[in-house]
Amino acid sequence: MRNRVKKSLTPMLVSSNSNHNNPTMRRILRPIHNSFIIVALTIGVILGVALSFFCDFWMFSSPLWLLVAAILIVLNFRLPHAVCLVLSLVAGFVFGSFRTSIDLGDHNYISQFIGQTIEVSGTVYEDPESGGGSTTLRINNLIFGEQNPVSGSIFVGFHGTKDFQRSQRITIRGQLSEGFGSFAGVIYSPAVLQISDPDPPDLALHFRNWFAGLVKQFIPEPEVDLSLGYLLGQRRALPAALLETLKIVGLTHIIVASGYNLSVLVRLTRRIFKKISRFAAFFFGLLLVIAFVSITGFTPSMSRAGLVSIISLLAWFFGRKFHPAKLLLLVAALTLLMNPAYIQDLGWLLSFASFAGVMLVSPLLTAYFYGESKPNFIAAIVIETVAAQLCCLPLLLYFFGSFSIVSLIANILILPTIPFVMLLSFATGVLSFLPVVPILCGQLATSILSYHIAVINFFGDLTWATVTIPPQNILIFLLYPALIAACLYIRRRTNFRLLTVNLIE
Repeated sequence: MRNRVKKSLTPMLVSSNSNHNNPTMRRILRPIHNSFIIVALTIGVILGVALSFFCDFWMFSSPLWLLVAAILIVLNFRLPHAVCLVLSLVAGFVFGSFRTSIDLGDHNYISQFIGQTIEVSGTVYEDPESGGGSTTLRINNLIFGEQNPVSGSIFVGFHGTKDFQRSQRITIRGQLSEGFGSFAGVIYSPAVLQISDPDPPDLALHFRNWFAGLVKQFIPEPEVDLSLGYLLGQRRALPAALLETLKIVGLTHIIVASGYNLSVLVRLTRRIFKKISRFAAFFFGLLLVIAFVSITGFTPSMSRAGLVSIISLLAWFFGRKFHPAKLLLLVAALTLLMNPAYIQDLGWLLSFASFAGVMLVSPLLTAYFYGESKPNFIAAIVIETVAAQLCCLPLLLYFFGSFSIVSLIANILILPTIPFVMLLSFATGVLSFLPVVPILCGQLATSILSYHIAVINFFGDLTWATVTIPPQNILIFLLYPALIAACLYIRRRTNFRLLTVNLIE
């Protein structure tokens, strides 16, 4: 009997082994193999960057480690699958640690000046923020005295309103204090020694200011400030009172240039130019992404949004799709390789938290409440907003110690009309040379924007709607394991699988 069973199993074993040696099966399994290798690489990069800020991996500062990482990747084509995953994880860790060690060296160089009065020059890389009797700048490309440029950024604060612009080169003298977040240092009330315009000039900034001037001819304040926040990401042009109310209500994300603003524009461009050809839709969509990011500035959230849009356009053009978790890891690793300090930036963390909510949690909630049916427009916005806020909640509670319980209602009342405001505002500027059309577009946009401001102010006056707890409580992050457990439970109940995603369909 035992010999009979052995004989019956032999053909099955031979068939199984022959599948692995079959060229056709190898071609089928290779994309899966490569996909897992990329996931392991990205996880390794993220771990390498994150742990480098807690442990001093000075040994990874040598360029020889890049050669080691490259050799590990080459070995992936010769070794078994399980070994390849481990080697890819190690290679990614080496890449992330090496990249971070460069910036940490410059950060330590800047730290030696803390407590001293120094002279430093740098480039204003974000729009200055004015309000509450002060002006704040963020500068990078730092040069201390006659030294070579160093990476990193510092935060600069002035009393009163100052006339600075993005991309300007400034030289200041003041006392350097200890930094916070991704800033290597802080200087308050410095003396301004020199201001120079960029060479070559920032054409994207000039275009944005010129276009904003056209829109301001037909839409009054403060509605036009809110409109330009939607369309161009000019958050810092908003009145201080309105900006503070947006923070209280939990609506700051709607006037920060991010993936939502960009996705609206990319989808509209794709649908218009797809009628010409697929290549035209891809080409003009790519140009739009580059132009929009250049206009708004390379902030952490826009770096993430721009990369997601470019990858999604490429995937759409070549007929491929991404699993949302893989896309999340890939974009996180790429942005951290661009600037490892992003991992300490709250804007970057919130951007990825909300992105994970929309891409991972939202589909599960949709499957739980609607099954295979498709929710209507309002229901989809509600589910996406809830998912994004659930993922952002622990971060907000940890850093600020407060959140608004009416934020969801305010988002539902405002978000569905934002694409119309963006379209009307854009049409107002583009058609400003016509006699009547820009006036009508401006009036329609003003009506919707006035409604937005009324909603924002109404919910901002509800003092009972803000819940506060002590900030900086590490136990708050236990909410994430609870959220993951809830998602696993929903996945088991619905048998829903997050297979692929295309962000511009």
